[in-house]
Amino acid sequence: MLNEWTDEERQILETKVRTAQIVYIATCASIAFYLIVGYAIAAANHPFSGFAQAGEGDSLITILRYVLWAIALGVTLPFVLMVRWLLWKQVTAAGEPPSANEYGNFFLRYSIITSAISEAPAIYGLLLFLLAGSWLDLIGLGVLATIYKSLFIPTLGKAMEWAHVLETELGSRS
Repeated sequence: MLNEWTDEERQILETKVRTAQIVYIATCASIAFYLIVGYAIAAANHPFSGFAQAGEGDSLITILRYVLWAIALGVTLPFVLMVRWLLWKQVTAAGEPPSANEYGNFFLRYSIITSAISEAPAIYGLLLFLLAGSWLDLIGLGVLATIYKSLFIPTLGKAMEWAHVLETELGSRS
């Protein structure tokens, strides 16, 4: 598979990886944007304690905080790995090696979905900040999202490594 790809096919894969990297950078920038939005809201509404009325529903906000932190810590990473597994099964279901374009599409889909899912904790942090005015939630969940993103940086080396693993897996089935 890898050895059979022409230079044009390798360029297709490189283009898909570059596209995945652009999406990755854009979603990383959105995490920084959430912090800027939080700062702007807090500065405009000084002292900011959230848009939820103080005293009303504090226990609901606390429950929501625990639920969103639990989802961010316990569900996000396994969900990303499950998506990878499902997409991998889709690529290997045919039993024959995919073309460079098909494989590039797989890598691009995986990278976009992973980037979106790993951004979710930052969105949870922004939501909690808007409700309760908690900088700790905004920054903590933003840092967690950044850590998740650092685990899934799309690179050409990673794409080629996965293609080699795919080739090996499909070759062992024959």
